Amino acid sequence: MTDSPGHSPDFAAAQARMRHVPEPVEPDAPLPAGDTDAAYPVNEQHLEDFQVGGVERSLPPAEQLAQLVSYMENSYPVPADDDALDRYLAALPDRLTHAAMLMLGSGLDHTMPGVAYGMDVDARELPELPELGARVFVPTDTSAGRWAASLNPGFGPRAVEHHWRPLIAAIAQLSGTTIIDLPDPQRDGDVAAVLDVVAKQRPATTAIIATHHEAPDGVALISAAALVEPSPDYSAAAIGHPGTCGIIATPEEYRQIVRDIADRLRA
Repeated sequence: MTDSPGHSPDFAAAQARMRHVPEPVEPDAPLPAGDTDAAYPVNEQHLEDFQVGGVERSLPPAEQLAQLVSYMENSYPVPADDDALDRYLAALPDRLTHAAMLMLGSGLDHTMPGVAYGMDVDARELPELPELGARVFVPTDTSAGRWAASLNPGFGPRAVEHHWRPLIAAIAQLSGTTIIDLPDPQRDGDVAAVLDVVAKQRPATTAIIATHHEAPDGVALISAAALVEPSPDYSAAAIGHPGTCGIIATPEEYRQIVRDIADRLRA
């Protein structure tokens, strides 16, 4: 992701820390596939037989998630304090990448969506409404004329910058949609003001990307709920306490969720 000169802070460097694209390695033999109905003891850190890098078998998605949840819950307890929770969610992409490498092995692609798909997006401020603190994510291909407003589920400022917005950048690039992200979508009038700006661009399509929101007439509503709460369509676990927004999932699962949201935007 790139930032236009003189505009918002560059967080491409933070995303680059999460990059992990493994070099091709020819294994001596394919890892035995794990059966969905088999028993898989959790590879927990406190056990004597804990294996760094996971075990010598490929795991079904549900078992990969179990390994990841075990590590995250033991290593990073979810705080109850709002400010500490903001910091926890901001660090979540880095921690999930690290946990996946440690628990599932370095032979898999543990790249989070912002790094995998969003590095070439141009991130800039919204000059028409600078007081909102909104961020505009412009994909490399804007020929489709798609525009959208994205509304986070109530994250704090650190989580918006380092967790939510890299996901939005990835969605923008994959879907060819210029997306305006609001840092505080609960403020009265902000969403309407952004949609007015979008309307002046004469977009081919307009959408709102949100977890729970209503869209006005002529604006499509694209659900992003799977990014912040467990869904039966994906292998993910809720974070912490009831009502806390966020999920634990493998980087691969995060990439799938982002690709599916981008597909809905293109449709």
